[in-house]
Amino acid sequence: MGSIPYIHAVLSTDIVSNILKYFNEKIIIERKLPGAGNMTPDELKSISTISVDAISQLNRPYTWVQSFVTEDKIYCIHIAEKEADIREHAKSGNFPVSAIED
Repeated sequence: MGSIPYIHAVLSTDIVSNILKYFNEKIIIERKLPGAGNMTPDELKSISTISVDAISQLNRPYTWVQSFVTEDKIYCIHIAEKEADIREHAKSGNFPVSAIED
């Protein structure tokens, strides 16, 4: 049986701090959207396009990481500096915001 490869690196304190900051900024947004689970791929793509456009209009650090669709909700993982940015993105894209968790 071979050994398991691994990567070993020495990271500076600044790099570690930035990595930790990156992970601490992830925010989960719950969007109540009745019938979300029945949306077609084209409808979901349209929502994605609107989201990306809204992000580009923010003109500040903001990343949409991933979204999960359930029967009546969409959960989105975003990286943002503050909750106000999340709410501005939602307003710009006309997206509901039911809850925000960091």
